[in-house]
Amino acid sequence: MQSEITILGSEEWETVDLNTRWLSQAEIYYTKTFEVNEDSPINQEFTSSFRLRFDTEPNKFAYIGYDAANVLLETLKKVKNPAYLREGLEGFNNYRGLITGVSFRDTQINQEVKVKKATSEE
Repeated sequence: MQSEITILGSEEWETVDLNTRWLSQAEIYYTKTFEVNEDSPINQEFTSSFRLRFDTEPNKFAYIGYDAANVLLETLKKVKNPAYLREGLEGFNNYRGLITGVSFRDTQINQEVKVKKATSEE
């Protein structure tokens, strides 16, 4: 494994043990779609409200559900008619949610995916 090829991967690469002999020298980049900002006042308020209501900590899916619902509700508020939801979502941009950003930029794919470099824990 003396290759100098850059490795591109998905979010699972964030937890890979890079201290193995062949990964320690590799340049690895992975996508990161969801990331909770623990210090955000909005996140702290959401977490507190979630704990009070459900008597448990919110997991990744609670954050995703909150953001997805807000994207849909904001889009519906703008287009006023559910028949125009698809077109409204394509023009939906610059949403900064609890766990993800959303910008479709006239496409059907969220353009707010981050690319991070994997680092070893030495």
